[in-house]
Amino acid sequence: MIVAIVIFSVVVASIAAGVTWLMARRRFLIDQPNHRSSHIQPTPRAGGVGIVVATTLGVIALGLDGHPTVLRDPGFLGVLLGALIAAGGGLADDIRARTYAVKLGAQIAAAAIAMSMGLVIDTLYVPGLGPVALGVFGPLLTLVWLVGLTNAYNFMDGIDGLAGGTAAIGFGFLVVALLMLSQIDSGSLACTFAAASLGFLFFNLPPARIFMGDVGSQFVGFAFAALGVLAARGDPTGTLVYIVPLLLFHFLFDTAFTAIRRWRNGENVTQAHRTHLYQRLTHAGFGHGRATAALCAMAVAQGVGALWLVSQAPSLRLAIFVPALLLQVVYALAVTRYETSVTE
Repeated sequence: MIVAIVIFSVVVASIAAGVTWLMARRRFLIDQPNHRSSHIQPTPRAGGVGIVVATTLGVIALGLDGHPTVLRDPGFLGVLLGALIAAGGGLADDIRARTYAVKLGAQIAAAAIAMSMGLVIDTLYVPGLGPVALGVFGPLLTLVWLVGLTNAYNFMDGIDGLAGGTAAIGFGFLVVALLMLSQIDSGSLACTFAAASLGFLFFNLPPARIFMGDVGSQFVGFAFAALGVLAARGDPTGTLVYIVPLLLFHFLFDTAFTAIRRWRNGENVTQAHRTHLYQRLTHAGFGHGRATAALCAMAVAQGVGALWLVSQAPSLRLAIFVPALLLQVVYALAVTRYETSVTE
């Protein structure tokens, strides 16, 4: 089984790397530097097409050889089809800048497809209350989660290797967590995303030869969100849905922290900017390589936390968010102090 997983992963990663290389070499779409950019040289974008192509082919291969569930179970199809729709909206924006309404419309359509195929959060563990049946609020929470994480991932794709590295790490730990839960087919699906992300990452490490683009960040962000719902399907404890939020806690914290800070400062939170914590750290002179390494180290720590989560009794699982939150608070304070020391 291990040998089969390795061979499958190598093939999927190779396909992703090959398509990404072609996109970079042919320079189909170029990202020109502007006042919000973290790069200074024109660089090809939409390299996430490699992740999309490799994942799609990998899922088809899984369904035809040994894992028919991924092509027969509506929930599994909902993950892939929803991610493809989100990716389509992102690709349209990569080709020619669209209004936010266009991308949001694609994200909502992707969420609607996934939800219609059974990917709905119906039970959520609430500290102090235990498992809570969401009833009619389940679809609303699911919609917010699917669209929200897709956008958060898109926002965090701003420096070399960050989104790609987090994808490879996060999906990798998700594979192990799902296998620990005996969710073999879900783990195989997550493995496909992990391998494809790793193949793309080879060309995206600092200094990046190609950017992921909205096609990739929206595909990956939606896939993470939908896989989280898939993993929690049928979970009476309402705790397994927290696996993906923990794996991507540094992305969620940065997005929420930045939005709240901008709102308190009277800024338009929907307007494009470059004041995320990771952007502030990079622009203060920390550099893409070191910033990406630090944030990927956080992703690894959160991945270890996710494995701890699935190994504990449901009543103890959410305790892991306490050190995760403390780590992010320390990180936010460190970024502020670093900025101050540089400007003095």
